[in-house]
Amino acid sequence: YYIYFPKNLMLKDKIVIKNIIEQGNETEYINLRILIDCDENSRVTILNEEKFLNKKCINIVNQCLINNNSSLEIINKSNKPDTKQIYNFFSIINYNSKLKYHTIDINSNLVKNNYFINLNSLGSTCLFNGLNISKRKEHFDNYIEINHNHSKTISNLNYKIISDHKSKSTFFAKSIIHEKCSESQAYQKNNNLILSDKAKINANPQLEIYNDDVQCSHGSATGQIDEEAIFYLRSRGIKPDLAKQLILNSFINEVLEEIQNIELQKDLKETLDNYMLS
Repeated sequence: YYIYFPKNLMLKDKIVIKNIIEQGNETEYINLRILIDCDENSRVTILNEEKFLNKKCINIVNQCLINNNSSLEIINKSNKPDTKQIYNFFSIINYNSKLKYHTIDINSNLVKNNYFINLNSLGSTCLFNGLNISKRKEHFDNYIEINHNHSKTISNLNYKIISDHKSKSTFFAKSIIHEKCSESQAYQKNNNLILSDKAKINANPQLEIYNDDVQCSHGSATGQIDEEAIFYLRSRGIKPDLAKQLILNSFINEVLEEIQNIELQKDLKETLDNYMLS
């Protein structure tokens, strides 16, 4: 499908797109293509809800064009317990425009996500906000590439991973500041929690900088839940399971709080709580 947002459109309410697959042949392979076109001086928020309840192989291509002085916020909420997926996201961000992209990935079989974001003009900005929670034998692989193709562009990437049981998660991020892109800013932050001895997380955030007049930072940390924090909470009369849940909630809240819609924040918190307790 193709969605066009005309000039000067300011939407206060979010647009909700629902993709539900609950019938059909389990051997089907589905291709889905999405094109979102934001014309000049538009402000739009899209909630993309995906609910795939039977076994599917699916290939998704999502392309976004954000024209001058516009802002697009996308929140992805998915429930795909038996899905094998390849997802490719492409975005072009033009003069003084902003993309806020939030992705919450849980409850899938095998998922490969690729994100290619291009900051093409003065004042182009991208906030990429991600959370990946894997359990059992689930496998998530995320590749994020942000290209600073003009001076005075800004990218801020914050990605968190929680892996439990025998699940595997891979995170590879690359922010590239090209030669003539002075006064640009690129920030990367990645924090991960491993909840099982058999779970695996591979994290590799990278910066490629070809200009000296920039501000950049990146960091990645992977570990287990702090036992001293558990002990502190238990010493205050909190049961072990609840103490663990409180620590996990504080870990994911930094991602959820970037979503401005309070109602949606609460809904996502409830969904994540139920998933982690299942």
